Amino acid sequence: MNHLLSADPSVQVSAWVKTKKVLKWILIVCAVLYGIGVLIMVYKWYIAPKAVERIHARKVTMDMVMGKNLPPAPDAKKNNKTVAGIDVNNNGVRDDVELEIWRRHPESAKIRAAQLQYAQALQSFFTDVFNGTTLDSAIYEYVRAGSCLDKLHETDMTLLPRKPLQQWTREEMDLGNSLGSEHYKIVQALTGEVESQVLNNDDRKKAHSDTNRYARNGNPNFNRHKPLDCDVQFGSLDD
Repeated sequence: MNHLLSADPSVQVSAWVKTKKVLKWILIVCAVLYGIGVLIMVYKWYIAPKAVERIHARKVTMDMVMGKNLPPAPDAKKNNKTVAGIDVNNNGVRDDVELEIWRRHPESAKIRAAQLQYAQALQSFFTDVFNGTTLDSAIYEYVRAGSCLDKLHETDMTLLPRKPLQQWTREEMDLGNSLGSEHYKIVQALTGEVESQVLNNDDRKKAHSDTNRYARNGNPNFNRHKPLDCDVQFGSLDD
């Protein structure tokens, strides 16, 4: 009975040696993975300034608005193989999105200009965002594009009373609310068109949403060279 309870010392030593080897390899693997993670972080920190410059340098041009270099329709399977998709004319707007904007608004250069800018800003979340700094830059351009779309519909402010808000009557307040609601619906429809085209499948929706994880590591800098405005000013367009 006693010999069953007592373990062979040589077996115990062998088991301990094996355990130490396993622990050693676990530590080595953890150290290697940690080192790779650090190298990736350092690399991203190193290339971030160029990515930021690229995000802010990209803009919608008059040639894009007038369709001088429209791409051919991409193969749907190849286009959906990656979240970035196909952009053969390399203008920052996915080809299928650019063609769809033209299909929907051939008569309005202003709408095309604003929607192309909005699509370009959304696309940068797939192609250029990999840390907090690049996310901040992409968000800035996204805000600019939203501001441009907002200018497509101007509310007729002359219909509103010229007196402090506190002195408005109920009818005047209702008028202001209805004008604001009308403006919101028109602009929201135009932004929604682009969002439904750019974020047209679950992978793209998830990739766009996943960039939020970089938000806590951002370093916002809103002292940009470009104002919160349109790349192509509406005054230079006919319609």
